[in-house]
Amino acid sequence: MFKSYGQQLLDRAFEALEAQGIIARPNFLCCNSCACDAMTTEKERWTGATAVIGAVHFNEQSTESANEGGALFLGHGSFAGDEQTNLQIGLAVCSALREAGLKVSWNHDTTKRIVVEPPPGITWDLRYPRNTDYDD
Repeated sequence: MFKSYGQQLLDRAFEALEAQGIIARPNFLCCNSCACDAMTTEKERWTGATAVIGAVHFNEQSTESANEGGALFLGHGSFAGDEQTNLQIGLAVCSALREAGLKVSWNHDTTKRIVVEPPPGITWDLRYPRNTDYDD
């Protein structure tokens, strides 16, 4: 399957996050509400070597917007639910995205999504398959 440069960078960051125990799901469900609701199930399905501490995702709406020239908006948080752990997850996500070569904007407000811009000079051209695990 073809993967654009932007998608390769996202995949690299998401793989690094999963190695840290942060569930990372691209193009995950239709909207932020559905994606957040499904994360408990994703935690139950986790088979990673590291204990799960949190999650990050972007949904189909964000993928569509990014492919039309916009930024990606990543939802994130911890399963502990406390402010300090939520902040740590957000900082880890930002760090992994930056290390992968992506431009990230986030004001450390754990109630706000992380904004990721496409690499300079290119469009996202994200081609992730649709997740059908949660279809009725």
